[in-house]
Amino acid sequence: MDSQSAIARNYSRLIFHAEYYGFMGINPKVPTKYTYSEMEELIFAFENLLRKQARFIPVGSSLDEAGFTTMRMLATYKKEIRHDYKKDCRNEWRRALSMADILRKILSLQDCPAFNSVWPHILLLLGNGEIAQNLWSPKEDSHANYVFELYTALLALPISSALDLEPVRTSANGENPDIIATIKGIPWGLACKVMHSTSAKSMLDRVRDGIHQIDRCRRIENGIVVVSLKNVIPHDSIWPVVSEDATGDLIYLTASSDRLALQALQAECKRYEVELTEIVGGKDGFRSIFTGTKVEPIILAYLCTATSILRDNRPTFTLIKILCSITVDDFLPPKSRAVADALNESLHDTYLDPERAFWREFRNG
Repeated sequence: MDSQSAIARNYSRLIFHAEYYGFMGINPKVPTKYTYSEMEELIFAFENLLRKQARFIPVGSSLDEAGFTTMRMLATYKKEIRHDYKKDCRNEWRRALSMADILRKILSLQDCPAFNSVWPHILLLLGNGEIAQNLWSPKEDSHANYVFELYTALLALPISSALDLEPVRTSANGENPDIIATIKGIPWGLACKVMHSTSAKSMLDRVRDGIHQIDRCRRIENGIVVVSLKNVIPHDSIWPVVSEDATGDLIYLTASSDRLALQALQAECKRYEVELTEIVGGKDGFRSIFTGTKVEPIILAYLCTATSILRDNRPTFTLIKILCSITVDDFLPPKSRAVADALNESLHDTYLDPERAFWREFRNG
C-alpha cells in the first residue's frame, strides 16, 4: 500500500474544498472551505426556508438522502459512528457535496430581485430524480435535466435584474430558451442542455436545438448554449478506490493535488471541441453553426466532479467545478466574455464578497 492510500484510510478530515478556477480553468484562486457542520446547517436552513412556503423535504428523496449522508459524515468525523469500509460511499458523498453547493447558492441569493422567479424550480429539489451536478443520471431522468436548469438560473441570479424560467411542464417542448436573464437591461437567452453521450454529433444536435430555442424567442437578441457534461465525466477514475487484500476494505485513493482531476475535466471538454470542429469541417464550419442566429459563437460547458486531495497531510473531499468554453477563436466576443465571466464568478460564489473587484466593476460598469 503506498503512502497516499494509507493516508486515505484516515477518515477524519473536517473540511472539503470547492476549488475556484478562473474562466476556462485558468488562474486557480483560494479554495472555498465547507465544514461538515456547515453542510448540515445548510440543510436545516433550507428546511426553514421551505417551511415558510409550507413545504418539506420528502422522506426518501435524493435531497433527503443527501442530508442524511451529511449527518453521517459529521457523525463519523466525530467518531460517534463507525465508517463502513466495505461500502463504496463515493456517490453518496458526491451528492452531499453537490447538495451543499446548490443550497448555499439558494440561501445566499434570497435577496436578489429575481429570486422568486427561481422558486418553482427550487421545488424540483424535492422530487425523486437526481439532484447532484457531479453524478451520472440516466437519460430517462428528465428531472435531473431540469435541476441543471435550476443550477444555471442560480448562476445567472446575481447578475440579473429579472429572470424568466420556462415552466418545467413546457420546457421540454423547446419553444423558448430555458432561461431569459435580463443582464444590465439586456435580455439574454440561456438554453440548457445535458449531455448523455460522448458523441460530438450528439452535442452538435443539442447545440442546434438550443440555437433554435433562442432564435424563436422574439424577446431576446442575445443567447448562449450552456451544456452540462456531468454524465460523461469519468468520475470513478478521478476518485478511484482499491480493495485492501487482507481485509477487503475499500480505500479511497487521495491525490497529492487537483492537477490530474482538473486535467481530466479539461481533456473531456477539449475532446468535444476537436471532434465537433472536425464534424462541421473546421473552424469556419464551427462558426457557421452560429452565423445568422442570436447565439454567441461559443458553447459554455459546465463540468463538476469530486475527489480526495491531500491537504495539510490529510485527505480532503474536494469539489472541482469549472466552466469552459468550446470555441475555435482565441478570444471570446466581448459580450459573451462578459456574461461568461459573470457566470463563472457566480459558479464559485464570489458574490459572497461584494467588495471583490469583479463585482464592484460589474455594479459600476
